[in-house]
Amino acid sequence: KKVTTDAGKKELKALFDKIDKDGSGKISSEEWAQSIFDNQELMGKYFEAITAKEIAKTFKRIDIDKNDMLTWAEFTAAAQSYRVADSAVVAMTTAAGKEALKSTVFDKMDKDKDSKVTSEEWSNAIMADPESMSKHLDIQFCTLDDISAAFKRLDKDKNGVLTWAEFEGSVASFKVASHMADALSTTAGTAAMKALWEKLDTNQDGKVTAEEWAKAVMSNKDAMSKFLGEDFTGDDVQQAFLRVDTDKNGSLSFAEFEAASSLGP
Repeated sequence: KKVTTDAGKKELKALFDKIDKDGSGKISSEEWAQSIFDNQELMGKYFEAITAKEIAKTFKRIDIDKNDMLTWAEFTAAAQSYRVADSAVVAMTTAAGKEALKSTVFDKMDKDKDSKVTSEEWSNAIMADPESMSKHLDIQFCTLDDISAAFKRLDKDKNGVLTWAEFEGSVASFKVASHMADALSTTAGTAAMKALWEKLDTNQDGKVTAEEWAKAVMSNKDAMSKFLGEDFTGDDVQQAFLRVDTDKNGSLSFAEFEAASSLGP
C-alpha cells in the first residue's frame, strides 16, 4: 500500500521531482539512469526492483507510450499498477481467493460471457463498482490510468484481452519470483543457480532455449525445486520460462535468469 497514503503520495512526488533534474515535468531515460545510485532504495520500493540493473530496466516497462520520457501520470500509474496486479495475484494463491476472484471479479467483468475481458470491460467494471471490486483488488486511490496500467501488467501476451488463463499464469509467475528471491538471498543460493544455469545451457552457447529449458528442468528436478518450489508443475515450468525471458526472444540469457527474482507479476 505504498501509494495509498498521503505520505506515500508525497514521497513518490518528491522522488519524481528529484529524478526530473531539469524540472521539465518529464523524466528522460538519461535522468532515470543518472538517479539510480542516489535513489536506489526508493525506486526499488515503488517499482518492485532490487538491483541497480533491474531498476534501469524498469524505465522501458513503465514508459507506456515508448517516447523515452516518463510523465507524472506514467510514473504514478506504474507505481499503482504494481499494487493492483500484486493484489490480484496474491488473492489467487489460495483456493478461496481464486474462486472469489473468478466469480466476483472476472466473471462480473466479462459482460459478453466470451471468457475474455477486454481493457474496456476491465476499467468499466472497476469504475462502476469500486466498493465491491476493492474487496478483491487493491484499487484504493487508483485513477483510470492506474487501473489501465494494471490491466496491461496482467495481459501477458499484450493482445488487449485478458483470459482467465492469464490470471492463473500470473500466480505461477508469482510463485516462481518468490522462490527465486528466497534462493538468491544467500551466497550458496546464487552459486547453486549458476551451477543450474550451466546444466540448462546444454550446448554451452550462453543461452537457454525453450526446448533446452523444458528438457533440462525436468531432468534436474531436485536442483530446480529450489527455484520453483517442491511441488512445481509443468505449468510452473512454462510460466517460469515466459517470466524470465524478459526480451521475449525465445531464449534466456544468464542476466535474465539472474534478474528474474525481482520481476513483478
